[in-house]
Amino acid sequence: MKFLKPLVILFAAAALSCSPAKPSRQPVIDVHMHSESLENLKNWGPNPVTGKKAPESVEEHIKQTLAEMDRYNIVLDIASGDLETVEQLRQAAPDRIWAGPIFGAPSHDIGCPADAL
Repeated sequence: MKFLKPLVILFAAAALSCSPAKPSRQPVIDVHMHSESLENLKNWGPNPVTGKKAPESVEEHIKQTLAEMDRYNIVLDIASGDLETVEQLRQAAPDRIWAGPIFGAPSHDIGCPADAL
């Protein structure tokens, strides 16, 4: 029993002196991202959370999107949207963007009914 108290103090001191390891920054795969056309961007208002105004061009939207991907360590994104703008996004980062159309949305439809796939 007389060794129990020093042993408890020793283990407590050892536990308190150990700092937890910094968690590693894991890569992220985002499976749902939209690439917006200039027409859609013009209809956006400011971000309701940050108050930032919407991008004024598709190029600016792509630049901001890629910056956020870097910020959150997104290594792969599956993007869909208007065929022209989603292709622009894919070309801006071909190793990080997989692109495809949106089926069934009138403004994005490529003329192929979803049930035909």
